[in-house]
Amino acid sequence: MKKKNLLFLSLTLLLAGCHANSNSISNSTFPSTSTSSSANQTKVYPSIITPNGTPTIAISNYAINHMPDVEIVSGPQPLAAAFASGDKDIIIAPINLGAMRYNKETNPTYGLYRTIVWDNIYLLSRKEVKAIDDLRGKTVTSYGKGSTPDVILNTVLSSSNLTSDVTIEYVDNVVMANSAFSSGTADYVISAQPNISALNLEGVYVKPLLDFWKTATSLDSYPQSAMFVKISKYEELKPALKEIDASIELVTKDVGTTAKNAETVTGTFKEALLTKAIPNCGYKSFKNEKELVEGYFNAMINLGLSANVGGKLPNENFYLNK
Repeated sequence: MKKKNLLFLSLTLLLAGCHANSNSISNSTFPSTSTSSSANQTKVYPSIITPNGTPTIAISNYAINHMPDVEIVSGPQPLAAAFASGDKDIIIAPINLGAMRYNKETNPTYGLYRTIVWDNIYLLSRKEVKAIDDLRGKTVTSYGKGSTPDVILNTVLSSSNLTSDVTIEYVDNVVMANSAFSSGTADYVISAQPNISALNLEGVYVKPLLDFWKTATSLDSYPQSAMFVKISKYEELKPALKEIDASIELVTKDVGTTAKNAETVTGTFKEALLTKAIPNCGYKSFKNEKELVEGYFNAMINLGLSANVGGKLPNENFYLNK
């Protein structure tokens, strides 16, 4: 495949899905909620680090009441540092980043609790792309080389023997990809929500890459951002995890409340934009999550990116919520 690396930062684990420009928001106006006492027990609220964007939106209904315990960051470096230090109870990160760290440790610190963002990668085009073969001879602008957008795109191209017939031009992030499309510099662009909802989509075709992924892999979904929990505190944190689970389920059930909370929590995205974007951000859950996760990891390995999952599939103990 011809690959031009435009403005590419050497971050092999760039966050997939949506990208925010703001690094963090102040927690100073929120009361501390690290513990909650009752007559019978004390519920421990976990310290959490999460990338801004779709992962933070996913937990915004929980985070709105626990802001001092939630650190919101941009880019993969703070997440990698959190895995290395073990200081946080919960790390929300690209799923392969957690797997890579797990496989590198003799006694792993974090295990996978659940995936919270799925299938949030889209192809924007000015001409309808009905089949992946329609990209033959075209140039596609993408972002996050070696991460989820790249893995999904290259897997579907490879399955149709298009790796030498499609040129991929890489930019640093989804914001730059969208800018290339809006300016007319690029006609075929890989993008994600909620950033897509900020664009003028008149005359634009928005194709979920999930459609091509299903054909290429016979899998119903692919994981992106996931919640990793400190293994030594898993039992202790179960009551709080149930609360977080309930808040995630509320995201698609009550989009209005979620959009309002997410505007406050992210400090980046507006309520009106989030109301449009949330239904398409990939907030789902699957009973066969392990099968889907391993299918995605195998796709990475087949593309020669085994280092990005730590060289192998994680063992059974990687999956906490069995």
